[in-house]
Amino acid sequence: MRRKFVRVWVNGAKPGARMSNIVFSEFVEPELAAIWDFIASDNLEAADRFLASAFGTFKELARMPGMGRPRQFPQDRLQHLRSFRIKGFGN
Repeated sequence: MRRKFVRVWVNGAKPGARMSNIVFSEFVEPELAAIWDFIASDNLEAADRFLASAFGTFKELARMPGMGRPRQFPQDRLQHLRSFRIKGFGN
């Protein structure tokens, strides 16, 4: 059974709004919803924990934006992109 994705925005932020130097693009909600759906198909509780951990990680990244592993891509728009794992969830 597919559960409807519930919008959760840290500190009342909305799509495209700033959250301490983090901007949520219009792609964030659909990506998180897809990840939630994938995890929920096996474990609903884990899917909810993932969302909570994701937004906790967003807060942490807002405090220390240089965290994460630098990534290299040929596209100019992806320069300075970094990756950071959601705590409690491996690859």
